[in-house]
Amino acid sequence: MIAPTSHTVDLRDFLGEISILPFRLLLETPGVEATVPMLRGAWGAALHDLDREAYHAVFDPPDAEATPPGYLFRPAPPDPRFAPAVDWFLFGAALEHEVTLRRAWELTAQRGLGPRRRPLTIRAVVALGPAGQLRPVAEFANHVAEFVRIPKTAEDGHARTLASPAPLEILTNSATARTRASPATGHAWTLAEAAWPAANPHAACSLVFPAPLRLRRQGRLIDEPTLADLVVAACRRVGAFLPGERRGDWQAQTPRWIEIARATPQRPWAGMRLDLHRYSARQSVELDLRGVAGRLDLPEGPGELAPLLAAAAWLHLGKGTVMGLGQMEVVRGDG
Repeated sequence: MIAPTSHTVDLRDFLGEISILPFRLLLETPGVEATVPMLRGAWGAALHDLDREAYHAVFDPPDAEATPPGYLFRPAPPDPRFAPAVDWFLFGAALEHEVTLRRAWELTAQRGLGPRRRPLTIRAVVALGPAGQLRPVAEFANHVAEFVRIPKTAEDGHARTLASPAPLEILTNSATARTRASPATGHAWTLAEAAWPAANPHAACSLVFPAPLRLRRQGRLIDEPTLADLVVAACRRVGAFLPGERRGDWQAQTPRWIEIARATPQRPWAGMRLDLHRYSARQSVELDLRGVAGRLDLPEGPGELAPLLAAAAWLHLGKGTVMGLGQMEVVRGDG
């Protein structure tokens, strides 16, 4: 457990005000290489047609300059038994529209993917717990054809990394899984519960970024981010999801955590440029999203910053988070 210093108490007080409801969808997409941008676009279009109010609340919040979209897509950890799969997270106020957002997946499946409307089947759905453990979701939407049994070993308190795949077993022909969508908010938790993957936050670890990380300083890409750069981005991301009346308090506290990051032992960034090339249907242009991928080793761990970084592993950092960019994995050890 993390020592209950004043810093961590403050951090957890703030993080406890941000709810997250993370799902993993196991898919079947014959004839289509389903990318995260493709799935996000198809689901967003279905939601737009299904419920305009929910669409604008999640994709285009009223205070869009201060509040980011309340969802995130990212590729699920590679597991050849169940690929393809996608992680789909809901944050904060988006949970108020959770049933509608899940029903949009039903419409997405009915419509299919790509210009030829290839079939999409959601084979199974699981919720993710604070340590990355898998939890069955019996009622998701009508089109879910199968149910998932989670062995007890998957409920282990600390995952090897926050994105580690865990064993699961698919059971076919489950009538329970084909019931009408109903709220799954019982699977929601707050970012204060996000688990650090080691019992000791002062143990050596690596912060690994497999997807492009897009942090900017004075309009330029940060190509060798430090821990302070990551903490600045994490504080900005957390602050955007806090209730408006709490943002001032959060901003007043963040300089202290940035100073802690600067004083934390760390090795130089090891990585390379990694760009994401995608087509924007809304803008009708090809886009290059420039970023970096790599790792930052912390030989003495993050210490008091562990709760913030554990939350950042779920929130992601920088620009393009809704498409899975800025994903951070925490790996024990620095070797």
